[in-house]
Amino acid sequence: MSSLCAMRLSTSRTNNSRDLGMDYHPTAIDIVRMIQLGGEAAIMRNNQHALEMDFQAQLAIAKQMSIICESNWVDIYWLTKVFDELLSHVFTQKVLTEVVDNLKIQLVKAYAEMGNLDELIWEKMPMNFWIRCGGAVVFDHEPLLNLWDKICSSANCGIIKLLSTVIYNYLIELKPYLSKLEVNDFALGKGILSVKTQNAIIKTSIDGILQSGRFCSKKYEA
Repeated sequence: MSSLCAMRLSTSRTNNSRDLGMDYHPTAIDIVRMIQLGGEAAIMRNNQHALEMDFQAQLAIAKQMSIICESNWVDIYWLTKVFDELLSHVFTQKVLTEVVDNLKIQLVKAYAEMGNLDELIWEKMPMNFWIRCGGAVVFDHEPLLNLWDKICSSANCGIIKLLSTVIYNYLIELKPYLSKLEVNDFALGKGILSVKTQNAIIKTSIDGILQSGRFCSKKYEA
């Protein structure tokens, strides 16, 4: 009901044209429910796991957008909606499966020297969700903004390359801790790597792709 209330407030104005909803502060869950109420995609899908992952991705994005926008929930709503639509458009189920499968192959090779590491750990690692939410549950706010800034200026192929590279480098950096980590359905606990290390992972990933000449940026018409 709070989501419906917020949607109603967002379309109403007082006589002096000031938004009625400015004093209303919906939670991240309310924001996601508003997005879902406004679209047909979630209603039309039958895959319960996909629905849950979409919801969790939107929720993770909304929590980060709420930090950017502070109390302006209208901006939180629109930024969450647009950024989530960008990611869901790029990472269809087919693309997401291909990206994660390739990541698993690369990680198995990279960790080959660690004979005591169970290769099944990659089956438990929620890499598909990390990519689907744009790394929102992986990185702290500051490094995440650096990543998202680059995502927003990238073409689809660039977004795929960037996020897969960042997640790969993140998991390589976790090598000393990996066997001791507890993994749930959607995330590892934050605070494992310092903000400085996270920023370095993202910068190294971006620089490496740019130097390889394989980065796809958006092209804008003059």
